[in-house]
Amino acid sequence: MITYFNLDADGLNTPIGRVDSEPYLGLVKDLWDDYGFSTLFTLYYITPSQNKPYSRQLIGKVKILDSMNRATDLPGKFDKLTERYCSLGQDDDYYNNLISLGGSLSTRILNDLRDCAYNEEVLNANCRVGMAQPLLSPPPSSNRTCRFPTSGLPDGFMS
Repeated sequence: MITYFNLDADGLNTPIGRVDSEPYLGLVKDLWDDYGFSTLFTLYYITPSQNKPYSRQLIGKVKILDSMNRATDLPGKFDKLTERYCSLGQDDDYYNNLISLGGSLSTRILNDLRDCAYNEEVLNANCRVGMAQPLLSPPPSSNRTCRFPTSGLPDGFMS
């Protein structure tokens, strides 16, 4: 099991209750307002390091939609999102960076964050009026669309 933490904007501050020997995923909320929705986060994979307190690997931008609210406020610490949430990677490299972590870990993260591109059931369950705007509009300073990788995808990806 891997744990997810909300982090300060620098993405490296140690969350309360953190166990120093275990890798974890950190989410940093972006305050970007997308037509009244606040769903954008940056995901990091963080591991303990002997040379410095933590080693941080940027995974990328991800929008996480809370179907009950226009602003997504995640718990401070969680193991996986509940059914009221769904997510969608926003960077070209988001899915490639996940894959680089390894098949079982990337699959776990996609399931834990209830990724719409990975799990069609999540997409269908969360496809309500208003979902398309907050998840599919490009993040700030992005003038391109997300291109999903064509190789190295975990089993079940977009099948």
